[in-house]
Amino acid sequence: MMKKQIWIALLMGCLVVVSCTKEIKFTGEQSRNMLVINSLVVADSSVIQAKVSHSVFFLNAHSSLKIIDNAHIEVSVNGEKIGTMTFKGSVNEEAVYEISHTVSSGDRVRISATCSGYEAASAETQVPRSTPIVAVDTVTKKGNYGINKCLCVNIGFSDNAAEDNYYQVRVKKIVWIRSQEDTTKIMRQVYNVRLQSEDVVFGSSANKDNPIFGYNNKIVGVFDDHLINGKDYTVKVFSSEIFSGSSVAGRNDTLEVYLNTVSRDYYLFQKTYLAYINNNDFSDIFGEPVQIYSNVVGGIGLVGGVAESKETIVLKKR
Repeated sequence: MMKKQIWIALLMGCLVVVSCTKEIKFTGEQSRNMLVINSLVVADSSVIQAKVSHSVFFLNAHSSLKIIDNAHIEVSVNGEKIGTMTFKGSVNEEAVYEISHTVSSGDRVRISATCSGYEAASAETQVPRSTPIVAVDTVTKKGNYGINKCLCVNIGFSDNAAEDNYYQVRVKKIVWIRSQEDTTKIMRQVYNVRLQSEDVVFGSSANKDNPIFGYNNKIVGVFDDHLINGKDYTVKVFSSEIFSGSSVAGRNDTLEVYLNTVSRDYYLFQKTYLAYINNNDFSDIFGEPVQIYSNVVGGIGLVGGVAESKETIVLKKR
């Protein structure tokens, strides 16, 4: 996710400041490639998955990337080694590794990777406790300028005052369709819903014109509890996407509404990545560079924890 963008952004930042015609000669030493580890450890899931790749120096940004299928990745839970991950294939030039193990809320998970030609890399996170959704409801209203309709989703919960909490809002649309090749076959399709919000808990991200979830599904709306510590609260989000539903063979389209409790590592990564995206506008030549948060020692990336809380809403038929 980050392996190319950081180096390219740094180079482009220099180019726009000096001019479009001045030649810049790089006189420094080429930075070594580092292991990139990304893993989101989900409470009560039976599998721990990690995606592994390597960083790319900006002068080699257009070179082909190799798939790291020979890494040795160990996983420890609460200080005890549980085993070694197995390579399962690759997705978008990232090698996917997995190990079968169910973690619980409160567990500390450590992922350590070694690979020939790279420095050893590792990261640790604590899986948070889930925060139940107390109530969820939806309201359809007119959108901007009264032209398009939007769906407002209100999610009620109680914040735990005994600890610092970090949250993530997600909404997925589940659609059932018949296969065109075989009309007797019913297929399930999942779409991540692009969300917006003006809720104060999102801080500067709260803006009716900006998505808090989007950008090719790499941005997820996160917030902390410093404004609502220990209180009952209803967080409000909305989307201008169409939410009419249908029914196929008795299966109704639905919305899955998530209020996830996430680790501080994951929260900081998402906040800094959102700041990076918002700052990545080269028309603003005075924009300050943004460093994306990483908790991987000896490499870059993010190992975070999440505990899901979900409610399902049946969509009205067309």
